[in-house]
Amino acid sequence: MNRPAPLATVLAAPALPACVIAAGVTGQTRFIEFFTAHIRNPNTRRAYARDVRAFLDWCTLNGINSLAAISPVHVGTYVEMLSRELAVPTGT
Repeated sequence: MNRPAPLATVLAAPALPACVIAAGVTGQTRFIEFFTAHIRNPNTRRAYARDVRAFLDWCTLNGINSLAAISPVHVGTYVEMLSRELAVPTGT
C-alpha cells in the first residue's frame, strides 16, 4: 500500500519555495498538506512537487513573490512558455 511521506520527511526535503515561505505558517502548512494528504501516489507526488517548484521558481524570477499575486494570466504565460520550449519539432 502506498502511503504519503510523513510530514517530517516532506519538511526535510529541499527548502520550500520562497513565496510559500512568505505565505506564513498557514500557507506553508496548506502547501505541505496538499502534497502529503491529497496525492497518494509517491511518484505522482514527486512529479507534482517538481513541477510546482519549477513554476514557483519561474514566478520568483519574474517578480511574482507571493502566492496571492499569482493569477491565471501568470499560469497561462508559464504554460505557453513551456509549450514553446518543449514543442516537438515537426521535421518539415
